[in-house]
Amino acid sequence: MESEYITVLGDSYLDPIVTLFEQLKYKSTSNEVQTSPHENGYSTSIILLTVIMVESYLARARHFKLQEESCEPDNDKSDTKNNKSVLWFTKNYFKISRDNLEILDELFVVRDVIAHNHIWKSTIDQKGDLKFVHEPSLEGVFGDKKFITVVDRKDRVTKKLRLNVFPTRICKIDAIVLFENAYLILKEIEDISRTYVYISHLHVQYKDEFYLIEDFIRILKEEVDFQS
Repeated sequence: MESEYITVLGDSYLDPIVTLFEQLKYKSTSNEVQTSPHENGYSTSIILLTVIMVESYLARARHFKLQEESCEPDNDKSDTKNNKSVLWFTKNYFKISRDNLEILDELFVVRDVIAHNHIWKSTIDQKGDLKFVHEPSLEGVFGDKKFITVVDRKDRVTKKLRLNVFPTRICKIDAIVLFENAYLILKEIEDISRTYVYISHLHVQYKDEFYLIEDFIRILKEEVDFQS
């Protein structure tokens, strides 16, 4: 018996993401400059894996969407939709909500902030909690069109989800909010067709208990007394 096999990693990232959440301690020690290296390191790692997971699922969705439309990639490099990123393809070929399209950009921007380690510069006061003496400025080599569109430069957060884009300030709440919204975006595509994405049925093991992903997110929010 033969069937098509495609190399989509997708849910392979879930167990490592959950393991990182298990190891992530939370003491709410953030100041305006940074959170603890422990919280920052685990939070940024979770975010990187989460957005890579999203990108993997979007690659799957694009693959099957192209098959449906009988326009699979071939040697014709002039076909725009075959050569654009999965982010571009998702925005142009899937009917998902405007809010989620904007949030999708925010997820990828925060991923870029971490993966490319955006550099901000400022002077800080080291007496007590760290504070800025002058507003930090972003080095000119960082920040693409998405960044300019979705980031509140004054507060150094994204406009809709208020995710930190000042790298050393990224914390557990950022990781939870980003993971939740990544799931909601994938769930919206699943609602269009489970051929593209099927994630809502998956269980994860967290602290010796098994949860559906939406229940796992609820547990994470309860742990930090999250106010939605």
